[in-house]
Amino acid sequence: MAGRHISASHVALTGTRVMLTTSVIGQAAGTAAALCVKNQQTPRVLCKENITTLQQQLLKDGAYLIEMKNEDPADLALKAKAVASSEISPASEAINGYGRARFESTCKGASFEMNAWTPDFNREETPWLQLEWDTPQTFNVVHVNFQSKELTPAHFELQIFADDEWKSVQKVVNQMRNRRNVLVVPASGIRKMRVLLTDSDCKGGISELRVYLENDHNLEVAKRTNQANLLDGIILFPWE
Repeated sequence: MAGRHISASHVALTGTRVMLTTSVIGQAAGTAAALCVKNQQTPRVLCKENITTLQQQLLKDGAYLIEMKNEDPADLALKAKAVASSEISPASEAINGYGRARFESTCKGASFEMNAWTPDFNREETPWLQLEWDTPQTFNVVHVNFQSKELTPAHFELQIFADDEWKSVQKVVNQMRNRRNVLVVPASGIRKMRVLLTDSDCKGGISELRVYLENDHNLEVAKRTNQANLLDGIILFPWE
């Protein structure tokens, strides 16, 4: 069912017939097909019984489902407290369950329309966004999603607080300015982690942080996602 095999009015057809839109449809159809195989269900049964699972997986993979909230119980970021070096818009917006800008009609306040943590770039301190947990956490994958390609930094750093000091676990060179970054960073017994925006030319913030302890299969998928992102200068992926 991927591609143009969909029902649409003559007005909507102008949008659904273009390649990027059909690419997004293909992502949804492919994910649904994988869940059908995994659960041994027909598409009709999947729609009736596991549509929420499909929606949450698509959100995790970077798809944009309008006003659909991240309610993934495996996302450790949803259990954390967010604090930041400075705030033009609140740090909590990076873990409020919404990974993109929101419509004014569905939320109140300009910051929630933008729906991202943004720092005060006029300060001399390197901007950082930090997650804190009440109890130690073990994780191996961190999703760092920025506002847009234009507002994504060319480089940033991920740190964990261990042995009473901040330690760098990933220094990301993001010359292609991928909005969505899936980082493999094994860590255990961690109560604090943070993202530093080390690019002094960066003018945007972080729209979403996700933190997971993935199994071996999903860990390999995360690694392949990083490899695919290297092609971003050639291919515009749906999540960008």
